[in-house]
Parts: sequence; structure tokens; C-alpha cells
Amino acid sequence: MKQILLLTAFLLASVAIKAQNLVFEYKGESLKDGAIVTIMAEEDFFGEMSCETNPSSAPLNGLVLNSNPLYSNSISAELQILSNTLNASTVQWCMGGECTLVRNKTQLTKSFPPGYNIQVLLDATNIIGDGALMAKLTVKLLGENRTVFIQFVNGDTDGINSIQNTKYKIHNKEIYDLSGRKINVQLNKLYIKNGKKYYKHTLK
Repeated sequence: MKQILLLTAFLLASVAIKAQNLVFEYKGESLKDGAIVTIMAEEDFFGEMSCETNPSSAPLNGLVLNSNPLYSNSISAELQILSNTLNASTVQWCMGGECTLVRNKTQLTKSFPPGYNIQVLLDATNIIGDGALMAKLTVKLLGENRTVFIQFVNGDTDGINSIQNTKYKIHNKEIYDLSGRKINVQLNKLYIKNGKKYYKHTLK
């Protein structure tokens, strides 16, 4: 009987570990699969407007990916730029020790070993004028997938700088433009709904 109980406990622990192969966290909070991290542009050290998923070297201050470093398999990561009206001179993605300039690319991939507090460094620098960028980051390990959406915003969007720890949804009811007129939804536009401002994107 004791052996059966030990075996059951081991199997349950194995399932729990397997379910947690990949976990995104933002500022120390675990994110649900498909969560959106929205970051407003701020002045950087040089006085330029920029957006950064990790504004400092401390991992818990930004977006990180956690996985068990004992796995021998590599993590595969794919970054998709879903929309980009952000007028930034440079957008780069650094993850797993390698940096890549986004430029005009809409899809980039990387492969790197698992580990704790792997920083997701997506930076947009020298931003001029209003705009937004929406990126979809998907990571895979041992058949398990995790996705997080990263949104950069520069403009008049009070209260948008927050974690939306839910899956991304498209809303089509009672949408108004900035002049208060009820309108049909268009892509890549800023809208007001229930007194709040939304930047409308399409996701693939």
C-alpha cells in the first residue's frame, strides 16, 4: 500500500512538473498563456522615447521566461510582429544570449537552452510620434507551447500601461472613435470603449 501511495505521489509530481515546463512572468507575476504585456514609451537614459520589456538588469523588473535548466532539449522561440505603427529608429530582440534587429522582418526565430529567468529583451528606441507595436512571442519545449503578446504604445493612452492577464480578444460592440462617434472596427486604430482607449490589432 505504501509503495502504491509513493508511486501515485511521484506520478502526480511528474505531471505537475511537466505542466510547468515553460512559464512567462512579468514583474514577478506568472502570466496565463496568451496574456498581453502593454508597455508605454518613456524617456530613456539619453532622453529619447523608448519601450523596453526589461528596463534594468534585474530580471524581476521585466518580462522573463522560466524553464527547468536540467532539460537537455533546446527551447525554440518565434517572434511575430503582428502590426507596427511605432516610428522607432531601432527595434531589437535579444533572448538566450543572441540579439537580432527586427528592421522590416515580421517573423524571427531563436533556439537556446532552458534556464531560470531568461530575459525577454524586446526594445524599441528613439520613438518619434504616436504609434504602437504588437508582437506575438511563442516558445516551445518538449511539445509544450507558451505564448505572450507584447504591446508597445506611444501616445495619449491613459491607463493602458498594465498587464492584461487574459487571452487576447477582439471586441466588436459599442466601439467609438476619439470624437465619440460610433463606428465599425478597423485595424490598427485607436478607439474608445466604455470610457477606455484601445488600440485595435489583428492577430494571426
